Amino acid sequence: MNGTADEQAPWTTLWEYAELHDLAVPPLGRTKIEAYCRVLLRFRTAMSLVRFDKMDELLFRHVADSLVWASRLGQHARVVDVGSGAGLPGLIAAAVRPEIDMNL
Repeated sequence: MNGTADEQAPWTTLWEYAELHDLAVPPLGRTKIEAYCRVLLRFRTAMSLVRFDKMDELLFRHVADSLVWASRLGQHARVVDVGSGAGLPGLIAAAVRPEIDMNL
């Protein structure tokens, strides 16, 4: 992710948090999550997707929980995320655990 140190700090903290939960987020997964979060915040009010308007709130109130959930899924799990709305936690899990059969 490009940007200032202040813009990168929440992401760095998020990836460290994931590692604390034994989830190493691959570079492609990071790219997907970062792009998803930018789009989600951009369209959040138009579609009532999430109530937070700051990236750090989104990351630590939704994405962090989704990463922990993804870290607890078994290897090659099959998951159905019914009613995920904005795609949480399913899209985050799919980005970091491509071996999971994730249906939203």
